[in-house]
Amino acid sequence: MFAKKLGASAAIALSLSLGAVGTTCLSIAPAIAAPGDTTDGANVATIDQDGPFNLHITKYLGAPVATQEQSNGTQQTVTGVPLLEGVVFDIYEVVGIDLTTNEGWKAATALQATPITAADIKAGTIGGYALTKVASTATDAQGQINYTTDKAKLVLVSENLAASGTSVTNLTTGTPVLTSSITPSTPFMATLPMTEPTGGAWNYDVYAYPKNTSDSSTKTVVDRGTMTQKDSTNTSSNLAT
Repeated sequence: MFAKKLGASAAIALSLSLGAVGTTCLSIAPAIAAPGDTTDGANVATIDQDGPFNLHITKYLGAPVATQEQSNGTQQTVTGVPLLEGVVFDIYEVVGIDLTTNEGWKAATALQATPITAADIKAGTIGGYALTKVASTATDAQGQINYTTDKAKLVLVSENLAASGTSVTNLTTGTPVLTSSITPSTPFMATLPMTEPTGGAWNYDVYAYPKNTSDSSTKTVVDRGTMTQKDSTNTSSNLAT
């Protein structure tokens, strides 16, 4: 969702465009946003082709509250929600998008309008471009995944709860959260690198904050005729990246 519209001589940057219900980034509405304006000057030719290019994913259960009003790919200070350990994310390179050219950035920007479906990921293609899995890893004891590459690229990130086991860990309480109770976050795309919020420079450390919604309920039968007492717990939110 962190699309950047640059000048005529600059790239058109796409970063962390997110789908509808299930995930967003901090303080971003859960839909694909129109590109925002930034200062001219972030020229493709100035990208350090040696990298490294980093994507940092921090996984929360619930709605992170950021110190910044809008996420922009930079690191956020988040409070009030638990981190999750053990959530697997698959990272795919979108093959054929060359981020060393202006044409590649334009193609990446156009691709953000394409909805990402589970069928696309299973088929290994999105918007006519092939997907190649470059990483599949679980969040660590800090609720994080750190993906590093030495190539500028457009990546697609998809949460894989099926590979996460029967439960993941709430790092605040140390208790398990059943994956069957979790609504997975929506897949998203990110450019590595992306433009700095002020434009004119490149950000080689992109941060994303996808969230989960967990719904669980328990029922206790009370011996009073047919009466059933229900104790429901519902932890949900509409914001994460």
